[in-house]
Amino acid sequence: MKIRGGYVSNSSSSSFVIIFPKDPKSSQELELMLFGGPNKKYKNPWGDEVWTSKEISEYVWERMQKSGSKNNVEKAAKEFRSDGKWDTPEYEASGLKKFNEFFNVRKKKLLKLSGKPIEEVFYCLWFADEESQLDGAIEHGNLFDKLEYRRFSHH
Repeated sequence: MKIRGGYVSNSSSSSFVIIFPKDPKSSQELELMLFGGPNKKYKNPWGDEVWTSKEISEYVWERMQKSGSKNNVEKAAKEFRSDGKWDTPEYEASGLKKFNEFFNVRKKKLLKLSGKPIEEVFYCLWFADEESQLDGAIEHGNLFDKLEYRRFSHH
């Protein structure tokens, strides 16, 4: 048994694969998608902190721009991988298969229903409660509930 003395961290992080109905062109457009409009509030699910929808949208927008993850199938597939033997072709393929089921099959169904090409895009974003109160609130909160997404816990 290992025993660790001193400071022990209980931090967590989660990654998200988030589908947007179209690619947001600004933090204001993102605010509409996340909150349904401006001048809303977002509360930390574990604390008393409250942020404006503008603050949250600008923060997430900046993260989206820096992530390099827009429609990045390789990054998304890594999040969808199954448990299994690491670094095997089967392990890697399981993520791509699950991602395709999540995104591409869904897109085909929407196209069939609407008869129009779908503009949806996805981003892979990562939030960790050790980064900031805001990161923790996003990681553990319901910010993306107006969109379709998958959360992957990395505790």
